[in-house]
Amino acid sequence: MSPKQRSVVVIIVLALAVALLWWWRGRSHLPAAGTEKPVANAPAASSTPAGVPNTASSSSANEPAAKSVAPPPTQKPSPQLRRTLETLNHNEIEFYGRAMDQFGEGVPAAAVEGVVIVNTGTRGGEMLRKTATDAQGYFQFGGFKGQDLGIAISKEGYEYRRHNSSFSYTYFEADHKRHIPDPKNPVIFVLWKKQGAEPLVHYEQVWRFPVNAGPIKIDLLKGKIGEAQGDLIVNISRTPLRMRYGASGFEWKAAVDVVGGGLVRAGQRDYYNEAPAVGYAPRFEYVQVAQSVEDAQEGGIKWTWSREVADVFYITSRDGKNYARVALRLKPNSDRNEGDNEALVAAEVWLNPNGSRNLEFDRTKAIKPVP
Repeated sequence: MSPKQRSVVVIIVLALAVALLWWWRGRSHLPAAGTEKPVANAPAASSTPAGVPNTASSSSANEPAAKSVAPPPTQKPSPQLRRTLETLNHNEIEFYGRAMDQFGEGVPAAAVEGVVIVNTGTRGGEMLRKTATDAQGYFQFGGFKGQDLGIAISKEGYEYRRHNSSFSYTYFEADHKRHIPDPKNPVIFVLWKKQGAEPLVHYEQVWRFPVNAGPIKIDLLKGKIGEAQGDLIVNISRTPLRMRYGASGFEWKAAVDVVGGGLVRAGQRDYYNEAPAVGYAPRFEYVQVAQSVEDAQEGGIKWTWSREVADVFYITSRDGKNYARVALRLKPNSDRNEGDNEALVAAEVWLNPNGSRNLEFDRTKAIKPVP
């Protein structure tokens, strides 16, 4: 064990001893057993899962309201605890990064913001630090202390959507979770260099049709269902077919097949402007098993039932003639009136009809669906 690690262990042991002392002193001020005053009519915590109707009977309006219990007085952190936080949670921030485009070239003159989280026991909050990348895309931060550092990068003509840009420096984290700065191995941030927007078919549309009606063909170019030619074949079913309006817990299935192509979930990506070249599957399928509302209310099962499924997909169809990004929502029970028995498909579509995987979007170049 290194001297620094031994010091950290000693400090942690000291902090635990101080916390134990606080707990023991607090126990000495508690009333003796049997002297506590019960809270009148305090409601029990509900175990009903979110989204499940609660059928438990409510309390009478004539019953007395529950008395509020004043919280115990807060105590300021002891000097020992403050020193512990100062040592373990307030450390030198040193960070090395590089901004690169999708071609592996450094991105110069990109604006970089560093948000520093501070928590020392006596003060907390955020500090903002700014810098810019050099001619090869490198940048660094240093000369201040904190708990965590968040990085944001921007430059005109580039897209950046990094989903993991927070770095921890606190010793309250395990060693493998703390960021170890290395000037010879900077953190790489990929910025997507825009290639120029091409005309895309763009629209939002909702289609309704009888549930259990069998396969429904959707033409993404026209934004219509029931066409002779199509891109997607959607099949939505539910059991039972007829049910009360707004029912929950029933079994249902949804499947989407692609004509002459496939689809792949967009997921978390650093950029969304280009459809993938590979990785497509011919079908997406979702199966929801039936669940009992009563069992969920009584705590017999964990409520995981969902009334719809929604996701964003890249789609290629018609043997590579079309590439698109589609935000798709499938719902097996969208009845507007009792007994309608309707299913729903909703979509926002960005489609390149020219066989190009470029999905950069410019509203001034948007194409309406082909009639």
